[in-house]
Amino acid sequence: MGLEPIPVKAYTDFAIRMFEECGKHVEIALVEKVYYQFEGCTWFVQMMMNELFALTAHDELCGIDKLQMAWDNIIRTQEESYKDLLSRLAPKQKLILQAIAKEGEASGITSSAFIKKYNLSSTSSVQSAVKPLLKSGWVTQERGSYRVYDYFLAEWLRKVY
Repeated sequence: MGLEPIPVKAYTDFAIRMFEECGKHVEIALVEKVYYQFEGCTWFVQMMMNELFALTAHDELCGIDKLQMAWDNIIRTQEESYKDLLSRLAPKQKLILQAIAKEGEASGITSSAFIKKYNLSSTSSVQSAVKPLLKSGWVTQERGSYRVYDYFLAEWLRKVY
């Protein structure tokens, strides 16, 4: 059963209240940016908001200027698990995961242009490599496009590879 994201207004009100209860402040625009950046997916929004909260001192306003530092901190704490994940993937799975991450939203992954752009071997190898990634949940497919499910993993892959 799929659940719809919490409405942005409800999430924004909640985040502001949590900051205020602890003597901290957060810009509405920042909460909204985080919400939309993760398409309202609660786990990722929560992870980012927790990191932003930790970066904010008492009586301080948390603004957009802290966003990149929060991203970097989260990725740094997850980096070893990302390395471990890649070490357990078959080489072709690793390549297609990296290619999808670089695209952000990848469509036409079996097209000759995509295969050539990312030095993949063939349509059949792409198809066979993406199946276990979809099954394990590392990659999702919606409306003909593929993306790495974990936004932080995708960002790490874009930076490292």
